[in-house]
Amino acid sequence: MSLQKGKAINRLYGLFPEGMVTPTAWLGKQGYSRQLVRKYVQSGWLVSVARGAFRRPGSEPGWAAIAASLEKYWGLSCHAGGRTALDLHGYAHYLALGENQPIHLYAQGRLPAWVRSLSRPLLVFHTSSLFRSNADAMGVDKMDMDGGRFTVHLSRPERAMLELLADVPDRESFDEADKLMEGLVNLSPSRVMLLLDGCKSVKVKRLFLWFAERHNHAWFRRLDTEMIELGSGKRMLVKGGRLVSKYHITVPREMIDGPG
Repeated sequence: MSLQKGKAINRLYGLFPEGMVTPTAWLGKQGYSRQLVRKYVQSGWLVSVARGAFRRPGSEPGWAAIAASLEKYWGLSCHAGGRTALDLHGYAHYLALGENQPIHLYAQGRLPAWVRSLSRPLLVFHTSSLFRSNADAMGVDKMDMDGGRFTVHLSRPERAMLELLADVPDRESFDEADKLMEGLVNLSPSRVMLLLDGCKSVKVKRLFLWFAERHNHAWFRRLDTEMIELGSGKRMLVKGGRLVSKYHITVPREMIDGPG
């Protein structure tokens, strides 16, 4: 490698960390033409992930690098939420976690094709917003990952629980949601109120309040539930379940009657 090429490669590698995926347009803005990028791919100095998407050589990007790339280079709002956020906040002992548990990412906008081309990790993307636009970024913080190489956005527990409940009972069970809510003893009542006000799903809000009341959390008693819009009509979430008349939802019989 010539000295000039070596400097160009070192400069390129200094622009984005290993694992992140960048588009052709971004590389062009840094002074790397399509022809030069093509040469770098042919030489093994860049890897083509999919058409118009490139990364440095090395292992395939992990989920944190994917989320960070979508935000930094592809202009998409993206955060880890639901089950994944609750795990990262330390509630994993309430979850049935295995080696191949999916990572739940919440992204606004059309996903680029390269995301689907990756062989790992197992990603579940939620692209329809659970919250109204004025609350869409509420309850989301930043977290450094992989020793600070990547910064990702992450739902706080209040928001993550609402996101998880959106998947009950299709992808998440009543039993795990119940165990998780039991452990959420330190939620912020004011943050819960804001998120419930901004939540668009009647089902999610009713489930959240029922689980919270079921465990008699101190923060639940500080909510002004009369101010929360819960819609009208019944929601049959479980066939043959028990109706919770206060919240007009059906839940598994054993959660009302007990086992047996």
